[in-house]
Amino acid sequence: MLKRWHSQLPSLLAGMAFAGTLMAWGVPSHAEPITFDFTGTVVGAGPFMAGDPVSGFFTFESTAPDFIGIDPAWGLYGVNTFYVQIGTYTASSGVPPLIEMEIRNSAGGDRFHIEGILNGPAIAGYTRSLIKLTLFDPTAIAFSTDSLPLVPPLLSAFSLKNFSLLMVGPAPLLPDLTFGSITSLTLREQAPIPEPATIGLMTTGLIGLVAGRLVSTKRKTQFQRP
Repeated sequence: MLKRWHSQLPSLLAGMAFAGTLMAWGVPSHAEPITFDFTGTVVGAGPFMAGDPVSGFFTFESTAPDFIGIDPAWGLYGVNTFYVQIGTYTASSGVPPLIEMEIRNSAGGDRFHIEGILNGPAIAGYTRSLIKLTLFDPTAIAFSTDSLPLVPPLLSAFSLKNFSLLMVGPAPLLPDLTFGSITSLTLREQAPIPEPATIGLMTTGLIGLVAGRLVSTKRKTQFQRP
């Protein structure tokens, strides 16, 4: 049995090395989820209280395509997840998410804008809402392109930093608007994704472990042999 394992060792190690090479070089460049966290304060109450704290986050892929690729001053990107909490009320995007991110870099001003439909528990008869987060810089120096921002833009670069939540419900309810200010926009740290080089090192270590085990078994058998 040991002799058979020993004879198969070279082909076993070669196969593992080949598999490790395929893993190292064949792993595609995965899109990384990017999450921005935000906070704010309610100014115009709607069904809420003025001064209520606002917090939430939205997530998008680092390789999300620009749906308006032909316009160099206007980028439009999909958002995977959006969540907001106002006081004790919470709402989030559905499946599929109906949320978009707009980046404008034009002479008329730079704009960072998130807009979409959210679902949450009924509040004062309202069951759905339209969320908007808007940062606007009339001097047009906040952005240099309409590219997808992988880090949050600096709030200090914008003179307008607003959010609004338009609540809707069944008739005869009229839409009710809550609005306020955005006070922070930060990048959430993500868990690291293994690089191809790391996968290669793991494979090399596995090969060494198997080889060491087989050699140890052979020596033990030779020592026990009368």
